[in-house]
Amino acid sequence: MLDFEKGGLFPKAKRAKPGLFEDMVDEFLLPGEEVLGSYKSKHDGVVFTDRRIIAVGTQGFKVKKKKRKKDCRDITVIPYSKITAFSVESSSSKETDSELEIFIADVGTVRVEFVGVSTIRLICKHISEHILK
Repeated sequence: MLDFEKGGLFPKAKRAKPGLFEDMVDEFLLPGEEVLGSYKSKHDGVVFTDRRIIAVGTQGFKVKKKKRKKDCRDITVIPYSKITAFSVESSSSKETDSELEIFIADVGTVRVEFVGVSTIRLICKHISEHILK
C-alpha cells in the first residue's frame, strides 16, 4: 500500500511508455473510464484517470512459486471525491517539471514530482471538477 505517512512520494515521475501501467490497472477501470496519463518513478507508477488516481507499487515484490519468480503489484486507488485540496508548483507556463501535492481526507498526502512533459493541467481540471461538486 502507498505509504501516506511518508507523504506518498513519486519522485522524478516521467511519462510512462504507453500501456506500461494501463495494462496493470485495466481490470480496475470502469466502463468509459479514461486514462489521462501514466507516470513512472524509479520502481513505482501512478495512473491518473478521469475519475481517480491509481498508484502501482512494484518495488520489492517478488514471490517464489515453484522455483520461478512471479511479479506482484500493490495497487492503491484514490477516488478524486476523497481529495480535499491540492497544490501545484510549475516551473513555467509549459507543462514541464512540475509538482502536484494532493491532500486526501482522513488519509494523508500524495506528492508527484513530474519531470518533463506531463498532463498536469488536465489532471488538475478533473480533480477540481470532483472536489468542487
